[in-house]
Amino acid sequence: MKAEAPALWWYDDRFYYSIVDIIAALGVSQKPPRQYWAQLKEQVRDEGFVEAKSRIVQIRLKAADGRLRKTDCADQETLLRLIQSIPSPRAEPIKQWLVKTGSEKIDEMALQRRPEAEFERMVQSYIERGYEPEWAWIRTQGDLVRNELTDEWADRGATAGREFGILTNIMHKGAFGLSVQDHQTFKTIPPRENLRDHLTLAEHGVSIFTETIGISLHRKYETQGFAGLQSDAREAGEAGRKAREIAEGTLGEPVVSPENYLHLKRVRGDQKRSKKSLPQEPTLFNDDEEEKTQGK
Repeated sequence: MKAEAPALWWYDDRFYYSIVDIIAALGVSQKPPRQYWAQLKEQVRDEGFVEAKSRIVQIRLKAADGRLRKTDCADQETLLRLIQSIPSPRAEPIKQWLVKTGSEKIDEMALQRRPEAEFERMVQSYIERGYEPEWAWIRTQGDLVRNELTDEWADRGATAGREFGILTNIMHKGAFGLSVQDHQTFKTIPPRENLRDHLTLAEHGVSIFTETIGISLHRKYETQGFAGLQSDAREAGEAGRKAREIAEGTLGEPVVSPENYLHLKRVRGDQKRSKKSLPQEPTLFNDDEEEKTQGK
């Protein structure tokens, strides 16, 4: 069977490949590739694998859903060492593919796929929607942290949708003193709106801090399972609450604000009547399943 080409990137004067894409192409497990790779890194003690693992780098790659995520990547030599430690009848075609792509002249295409270029495009997309550049930058930073957090949840056994919504709400309520749903109500924005599109800079700061602490706790405790993730989420929410209270003492006013950006929606609505609308940005904070859990 012909292996599907994994994500390829030019970094540090050589090509790097997305390891989870390679795992998917090898077809070694019924588990999601990211989950299989997370477990493999912890379980395999082969000397060659351990040495190769130390040479892995993390690059922000654009996923199929359009989001930027930190992704474990390896150059050709490192990948071959890793593949030798993974039992799969599809390993040989992957090795041949690596040799072939390594000899092809595709430098120009790879050089155009800079991680910082993807970040800049995301920032620009918010600016084009009417947001200030400073807001657009911190919003994009928040997107990256959120993506990394949900990847941690998925790798550690949580299910996207309902369980992601519960974990989100635990952290959010702990940090802000309001559930996501109540926060939306306070800002007088419709339920289907993405709350993150209406957070102020200070609110974004608390949110990013809280979720970053959540990521750190998951890694510190090597948490596995939904119950453990909930415990970490509560601890992260408490850290976020303390950070918010310090910020409020410095600002002399509440961080939670009734301010929203619905006026930008109205402006864009006027523009849509005169020209074709742009595709809607993917929601990173609320989905149908999350909304069902936010009031719980």
